[in-house]
Amino acid sequence: MMSPRLLRAQRKNLKRRMHLRNRPWWGWFRVPPLVATRTSLLAVIFVELRKVSVSAKRKRLLHQITELVECSARLRDHLQRYERAMGKIAKRLEDGASAVTAAKGIGIPTERRQVTEAIEEFEAARHQLRLALFALGKEEGASMSEVGRVLGISRQLASRLAGEAASADP
Repeated sequence: MMSPRLLRAQRKNLKRRMHLRNRPWWGWFRVPPLVATRTSLLAVIFVELRKVSVSAKRKRLLHQITELVECSARLRDHLQRYERAMGKIAKRLEDGASAVTAAKGIGIPTERRQVTEAIEEFEAARHQLRLALFALGKEEGASMSEVGRVLGISRQLASRLAGEAASADP
């Protein structure tokens, strides 16, 4: 808990900074009443910014991020199962079994297929995330090069993705 003296000093400092809100470019900002907790100007601004309406492209990007995280979790699960299957085969080989005998009954074809499908699903989700990032970046005024640098991709790939994102926009 903060001391009353520290709270008064904090309140005074915040009021002094808030006189800026009367400027025209600052008019959208509304200062909530100060409560007896640790409040900083940045925290107040962050809370207010979260109240700003979210565009459809921003929602799409957020959805694509969630989708990529879910695909990543599924891929991780499949890879861990595949790793356990390979561990079983290695154990059988160490015990002296032949390669074919060691691999029988483990379900290698199924595991391999599931890993391949999970990788393809992950790649598709990553591609959609990149397209959503290019679309939102264009809406926010970022250049194709800036978005490409953020993603760490070549200019050629950035150009192709930007064109694909533009053609996919409604």
